[in-house]
Amino acid sequence: MSASESHSRRELFTWVPLGLWLGTVLAALRAGALVALGLRRAGTASESARELARWEVAARLPELVLQGAIVGLLVAVMARIATADGTGPRAGIWTIALFCLAAILSVLSGWPVDAPLALAGMHGTLALDDLLVQLVLGLLLVAVSFNLTRWLRGEGGMRALLRGPLGATLAIAAFLSASAFAWWRFQSGGPTYRIRVVHHDWLADRAAWRVLETNAARGPELAILSPAAASEVDSGDKPALWMPPPCTIELEVPDGAQDLVLRAAAGVDKSVREAARTHGAIAVDFEVRLDGEEVFRERIVSAPETAWTPKEWTWHHVGGGEGLRVRPGQVLTLRTSFPEGDPGRDAPPELVRAGFAPLVLERSLERRRQRPRPETPNIVLIVMDTQRADRMSCYGYRKGTTPNLDALAARGMLFGAAHSTASWTWPATASILTGLGADEHGVLDNDASTLQLAFTTLAEVLQQRGYTTAAFSRNPLIAPARYFDQGFETFDPPPTLGFPKSDEVMPAVLSWVRTHARTRFFLYLHLVDPHAPHAPHPEELARLGGERPDDFPENGMNFYTQKLLREGYPPDPEAIPAAHRQWISDVYDASVATGDRWLGELLRLLDALQLADRTVVAFTSDHGEELLDHGLLEHGHTVFRELVRVPLILAGPGIPEGVRVERTVSNRHLAPTLAQLGGARLPGLADGEFLLEREPEGAGRAIYQTSKGYWNGAARQSLYGITEDGWSLHWREPAAGADEPLEVRLFSDAHDAAQAKDRSAEEPEQVQRLLLDLREGVAGQRAKHEPFPVGVSPDFQRFLDEVGYGGHEEQAEDG
Repeated sequence: MSASESHSRRELFTWVPLGLWLGTVLAALRAGALVALGLRRAGTASESARELARWEVAARLPELVLQGAIVGLLVAVMARIATADGTGPRAGIWTIALFCLAAILSVLSGWPVDAPLALAGMHGTLALDDLLVQLVLGLLLVAVSFNLTRWLRGEGGMRALLRGPLGATLAIAAFLSASAFAWWRFQSGGPTYRIRVVHHDWLADRAAWRVLETNAARGPELAILSPAAASEVDSGDKPALWMPPPCTIELEVPDGAQDLVLRAAAGVDKSVREAARTHGAIAVDFEVRLDGEEVFRERIVSAPETAWTPKEWTWHHVGGGEGLRVRPGQVLTLRTSFPEGDPGRDAPPELVRAGFAPLVLERSLERRRQRPRPETPNIVLIVMDTQRADRMSCYGYRKGTTPNLDALAARGMLFGAAHSTASWTWPATASILTGLGADEHGVLDNDASTLQLAFTTLAEVLQQRGYTTAAFSRNPLIAPARYFDQGFETFDPPPTLGFPKSDEVMPAVLSWVRTHARTRFFLYLHLVDPHAPHAPHPEELARLGGERPDDFPENGMNFYTQKLLREGYPPDPEAIPAAHRQWISDVYDASVATGDRWLGELLRLLDALQLADRTVVAFTSDHGEELLDHGLLEHGHTVFRELVRVPLILAGPGIPEGVRVERTVSNRHLAPTLAQLGGARLPGLADGEFLLEREPEGAGRAIYQTSKGYWNGAARQSLYGITEDGWSLHWREPAAGADEPLEVRLFSDAHDAAQAKDRSAEEPEQVQRLLLDLREGVAGQRAKHEPFPVGVSPDFQRFLDEVGYGGHEEQAEDG
């Protein structure tokens, strides 16, 4: 062996082990920093959230070790160059300085292993604390490099050790041990978490109420109670068993499961404080007994003073936050009463709204979090409220309103004839999440607006399959108070009554996705950019064109909606100035583009996180929007095509690319389809359709409805529709027991896309055929549903009136 070969071998023993040592230390430092950041963000959250933060870092360990090795070896190489014989001090310093700058960028961005997130130009990719920690690590690397150069220019025992086989062996062993540990942690099972599953809902089971004592004037019934509706405490709307004092009810715990927990809370509606102004302070005693033994007692006093009294104006939970453990066969006794001599005894029972909510038995199941894979991918379901299909460029609209959704459709499936189950939010969204028809789940109007806990939602079945579930809703109708949070580990509702746009929520959504990038998740987004009041992004408004007239009313859409409904039938859109009509159209288009703009941010983030091939993205809408197509504005009034024809796009692993499906479908079938893609199944869904089936039987059909219909000048009508075999039939259902003539409209979808000509008189056979199918379909849905008449509180009803979901009927009739 020549002297030069011997020298090269000694150099290898010197520099390679040194680089591996540095890489292992750098990987450990980065992992520790990420764990610390994750735990700090989790803060005082549950231990489950803290375990998830640790597991997210565990998924990155192989990347961190590989990146650390690359950077460490490069540091060692550059240090070797800087200390080579003949290298001047100035050249060595510049060499190290240039490399250290590159090393800092590498640490910040994750290059060459991670996608360079810090340089991707996305909003909020790295939080400030991330940036500071990574910067500190980069500066530490600089310091190590300079000191390493100085140390290697000298002599010492440690340097001599590194020249020999022992140093190399130790370094390689440390690196291999770190790699093995990283791979083991990556492959190891995720942390477990507990989910709550409804075993029995007593509010929906009237037959189980054994009434032992009742107020002579009014017995127990379902109602919405709201102690204060203050967001800072637990005081909001809850479906409840209203028990006007004195009232006593027994409930027997049914068989079928062990480890049951009763979720119940005592509360007094805030309207009782108004009654107290006339009758004096009203006190209600609440008592719960389990097999005769008292387990809960509380007195809530409603006084007329206006001072904030948290103890009286909140829900009081039986068994505290953990609930009350019960066993099958045990008997619960619930009682409300007045204390002796209380002035509330003289108050009419209808004014003393007191009771228990939600009266649910739950069982707890343990599940383990999973990693996303192409065969069991992440699922992102986006419902863009009030989105018309025909105002999207991928559906042929002349303006480029949806470039990001166009690209999504190009790499997936677009359904050209998808329909909603209703022309307004509550029934339509309930169908999207359960797969049930509107009359089957029964969320039909303001007096029946709560999704029963007995129904199984898409989120619930995916959660049981190991999905981490989260929802972000910016429509106040889709909120926990209406039980739309079933199955969601995280549910973020609007902070106030209103329709905040995507710019207020999407940064939080993107942050959530980054935090859960290595955990299999189901993310539900209910966004409202196309919903009035409109607030489009200025750049989208400028791009698509449009200028608000100076005299356009402040609440323009709702103002003109009421005007059209009041001023007789048929409505006359010419009553609206031409410039105002144009602005209504233009601002809607710009709002559609604004929603698409934010969805583009989400899709680009999935690409940057390398999740696009492990995430199914579904896009649809709860309903469309009438823009004077049939003389009206907004939605819910009719079942015309512009309201019930909705977009439906699917893309991701297992979904064919560039496919357009023209078969008539209902977007309620998204629920069974997405459940199947996630390895789950929605139980009890006899007519659930898998939308990816390439050659399904039949031409397809869709049934839809509204309870807020406007028909020939009459408001608040029950309207139903069916689309089948190229025809659409609309039917005004007569009031129960009324002897009224048949009222229908028939349209040929192939020859009259605008549904302008009623052909019912010309095609009686088509009318009879479609009406028979429609009635049979509605009857079949109703046969599976038990009424659950739980509506909204007076405060929420006033909000519905303001936004056109509650008051227009009466105004129209008065006019």
